[in-house]
Amino acid sequence: MLRKMIYTQRRTSIPFGIKFFLGAFILGGLIALGVGGSHFVWSVRSASWPTVEGVVLTSKLEMHEGNKGATYSARITYDYQVKGRHYDGRRLAFGALASSTGYAQGILDRYPVGGKVRVYYDPRDPGEAVLEPGLHGGTWVCFGVGTVFVLTGVMLWQMFAAASRAGLISSPAGRRPLSPSGQKPPLLMGVIFILMGAFVVIGAGSDAGANWLAVTIGGLFILGGVGLLAKSRAKAPGD
Repeated sequence: MLRKMIYTQRRTSIPFGIKFFLGAFILGGLIALGVGGSHFVWSVRSASWPTVEGVVLTSKLEMHEGNKGATYSARITYDYQVKGRHYDGRRLAFGALASSTGYAQGILDRYPVGGKVRVYYDPRDPGEAVLEPGLHGGTWVCFGVGTVFVLTGVMLWQMFAAASRAGLISSPAGRRPLSPSGQKPPLLMGVIFILMGAFVVIGAGSDAGANWLAVTIGGLFILGGVGLLAKSRAKAPGD
């Protein structure tokens, strides 16, 4: 009983705000992985779907406003017929990415209005169809973002839990604040940065053209990860 009381007094819990933030962080990563997994399954299936000839109905450029500027995507609709029934298709591919104006325009140039296209449709649900089957960049981006969020969230949770057990995190009653000074970055953090950069680079180049901005960003993440790995393995003064 005495040992249990001493253990209980030494244990501290992670503050609720940190738990909530990390939980939301991990949940967001799991959602991204789920979306990526769904795109992956449908992408693989679509590669073996039967095909019919279709006709492009509309082909236009769409702009998407965001906090970091505008991105563009190709909006294409097409008509096709399966067993005497007409369908209106709206999906270009599973996991297609919004990108630059030039990249989206390149897609539109391949699908002019009135042009004949090869439509891949789901034999179990002919209303589900794509023009470009197989894996595309958005799938890899979902996997990369989801992996980074989950691994980072779990890593931070473990770090805060360890700091809490050591009494380094302020609890509601008040304790010494967490002080990371003098600590080296965890090895896992460098691995996460490299994985994230690799997924971004793969995703940027897996569609019909490379998104060089994404490739550059991915390369910077990889370089940052290599730097973190080197720093984490470096010996501290006095070691």
